[in-house]
Amino acid sequence: MPIDYKDHLSTIRGIFAAANTTTASPDLSASMTSRIPDAGIFAGDIETKSIKAYEYPCIFVRAEDKTEEFVTMGVTGGTGNYKQAEVTYNVVALYRKEGMYSPNETLMEDVYNLARNIEAVIRANVTLNGTCLWCNPETTDFIGPFENNGIWIKGVSVKLKAKYHFR
Repeated sequence: MPIDYKDHLSTIRGIFAAANTTTASPDLSASMTSRIPDAGIFAGDIETKSIKAYEYPCIFVRAEDKTEEFVTMGVTGGTGNYKQAEVTYNVVALYRKEGMYSPNETLMEDVYNLARNIEAVIRANVTLNGTCLWCNPETTDFIGPFENNGIWIKGVSVKLKAKYHFR
């Protein structure tokens, strides 16, 4: 059975949604000026979504690439033979500047906290609810600023690498 990308993206989205409460540990929105709205966590490509001003901050999760190899010899299937795959996911989180006169340093503090929270949520659930062997944040890049309909946005891109066994 090949890897089901849609199911895995939904799982990661669900992990972020479950961690987006004040009682979660870690809390996805901890130490940020604005909490991430529940409707602001997406399993999909950022280029295909028109983001409204009230949807910031928001998070997008998408699959970026996959490598696979045979782990055991022979045809995959019920005889114990299986494949191994590493999938790279890109988690892009965007945060908008709060108000006209909000200092830029405050915006970056929120973006740094958002990056830290994304990494903490993944490290607290390294098997992605038992769907993979492990998942790890590999790189974190800070993006922006850029303008979207008169709103200044900054963000973070976190690359996650997950390893799967499948038949």
